[in-house]
Formats: sequence, structure tokens, C-alpha cells
Amino acid sequence: MPKISLVVCLYKERAFLERLLLNARDCYDELIVVHDGVEDGEKMSDEFQTVSYARGWNSPKELSLSDPGAPPKELAIDYATLPSDSPIPTGYRLSADAPKPGSIHDLVVRYGGRFYEGPRCFQQEPHWPFAWWSAKYNWILRLDADEFPSEELRNWIFKFRMGKEEFSPSPSGFLSIWTQWDGKKELPPGDHANRLFLFDKSLVRYFGMAENTPEIESQVIPLKLLLHHRPNRPSFGLSNLFLRKQYGIWKKVIATSLLGSPLQLPRWRYSASEWTPHWRYIRDHPFSKIFLSLSLGPLRDLKNAFITGRPIRLNDVMASMLHQSMMAYTYLRLRKSKGKNS
Repeated sequence: MPKISLVVCLYKERAFLERLLLNARDCYDELIVVHDGVEDGEKMSDEFQTVSYARGWNSPKELSLSDPGAPPKELAIDYATLPSDSPIPTGYRLSADAPKPGSIHDLVVRYGGRFYEGPRCFQQEPHWPFAWWSAKYNWILRLDADEFPSEELRNWIFKFRMGKEEFSPSPSGFLSIWTQWDGKKELPPGDHANRLFLFDKSLVRYFGMAENTPEIESQVIPLKLLLHHRPNRPSFGLSNLFLRKQYGIWKKVIATSLLGSPLQLPRWRYSASEWTPHWRYIRDHPFSKIFLSLSLGPLRDLKNAFITGRPIRLNDVMASMLHQSMMAYTYLRLRKSKGKNS
């Protein structure tokens, strides 16, 4: 029977995490939660009697960014190369003290999980490689704090854990249907599964940057089952871009990261100095990316909607068009600024 590690990387979001854990019962054998930065109000001691840390270890607070940007260079290692019994690498701390009541740490302990703090990176993705290294099991259930599985998906995951779901050949991951949320209700999602929620970490490659997703090396199976995504705002459309502070942060951390190499980011089984095609095109041809996103982007989205059966929402199409062009524009501006200052 496959064992599953539920891995969640977050910043605050305690209420969402509690909702997720309530709805993910029977879905995992191990819980790993990594907090982006030191949790407010938590005072963790640096006494290491029971936990082993790497030589030259720095605390999460010491390596935290003061402003959004590329992750600290100290995290730029391939965590898949670390033996599972290695000391905890620099920048991360296992919270082994008694948790403060009402904290995320307290919630994780109540659910039998391990709670880590990492450097503040203003994004969750740089923490995934460390979180996957810390997980005991190869199968990773990758859920965000503001998501939770539908009852049907939860039942499927339970049957998968029990060995009641058989596939030939063995897949390396599974996709679910990701719902859209207008702030009050879910909209009809169609039947296109595109959210990688469960995968074998020994068969993926990844570098830790906002909006980057794991690359799967073999068969991925789409499931017509819902993964609910219900943040405290609309999860799509123009308001999701322009009324959301985090969007501006993501553009900056992506642009700053693209100035360098993927080898300067936290990684998992990723050793190439070249960016993957999507990011390489933004980096090498930002003007072209802006033009194509604004001109052909809507046509591509409409075509994909017809092919996949996903409902067409003009607000979503416009947001996708502007999002892609704004990422390239932010990178272009930052590159010019760095060139002038060098």
C-alpha cells in the first residue's frame, strides 16, 4: 500500500489549514507543514539536544528576506541529493518546543504533524524542495492551505492509500479538476483536470520559484474529481490580479529570480543551468512575450476552452492575457534597471 506525505507550505493561514486538515482526513500517513518565516508570537529555542542541524546552520530569521526577491542563496541546493538522515539544512528549523496555544504550530501538533519554520521568501514554492526532503514517503500530496479535496476526491485518495486503485503502467502523478471561486460560490468547473495534486517525488524535477510547477517524467493520470480552491477572495479574473497584494510580490520574485540561473534556486532533482521553455522565453524574449500575450493569448485561451470543455469566462481570459504580459514587463523593467546600475 502506498504511503502518502501531505505537504503544506504557507504563510499564516491557520484557519484555512484547519479546514484543509478537517477535509483531508484519511488522505495521508504523515503531515509536514513549513511556514514561510518565523510564525508570529512563536519563540523557538535554539537548543539542539534532540535535533541535528547542518554545520554552519543559520536560523530562519537570519536568512529571511526583508523585501520580495529571489530566495536566499544559502537555500540554492538540490535537496534530493541530501541523504534522508542528514542534519536539517541551513535556514530551516524543526519546531520542537511546546507550541503556543492557537498557533499554526499548535494545530499541526494536534494533527500529529511536524512543523518547520523556513526563511521568509514571500512565496511558498522555494520551500517545497526542503519539505519533500523532510517527507518520509515518496508519494507527496501537494495541497495549498486554501484548498481541500471534495468528498469524492478524498475517498479516491483513501482507496489509493489502501492499494485499491490499480494502474498499469504505474503512474508518477495524478491531476484533479481545480475549481474556480468567485468569493462566494464555486462556478461550474468543466471536466478538464490540470492541477497536479499527488505525485511520486522520485519521478519529478523542480526549481523553487513562484508559479513554477513540478515536471513529471512519466505517465500522469487525469481524474474527473474536484479539488476545491476557496480563498478569501475570487480565485480568478481581474480582481485576483489587481486587488491582490500578493500578485505584485509574485511578479517581483519571479523577475528577480529570472535574472539569474535556476541553479541559484532551491531545487529537487534539477541540475540544468537552462530555464525550462516557458521561463526561458520570458527571459530571452520579453518584448515578444508581451506582444503575443496581448494579441494571441485570448485566442489561445478560447481555443483551449473549446477543446477541454472548460466554460469560457471573459474575465478569466482577460486576466490570463494581462498576467502573462505583466510578468514579462516586470522582468524587462527589472533587467533594464539592473543594467543601468551595473
